[in-house]
Amino acid sequence: MIRLIVGTSDNKNSEIYLPITTSRPNEKGWRQVGVPLQAITGFNATNKMVSRIAMSGSTTATFYVGEIKLMNDATPIFGEVITSD
Repeated sequence: MIRLIVGTSDNKNSEIYLPITTSRPNEKGWRQVGVPLQAITGFNATNKMVSRIAMSGSTTATFYVGEIKLMNDATPIFGEVITSD
């Protein structure tokens, strides 16, 4: 698990835990994880101006961050449950 803390310019922090085991490594062994900021508990109570991001792991290990992107995407998020008889 990765603990992600998002700090905003109004000095508020929001956090989420991201499982990295749900993503597959690419051809170089890197894994991508992503989360919509709206899914982070407490983020709606901030001014939404991200000023800092902190990360930590749930175990003692070394992990490398290759890239951090903040993207503005207005595409609605939806889920579909597919069941069979």
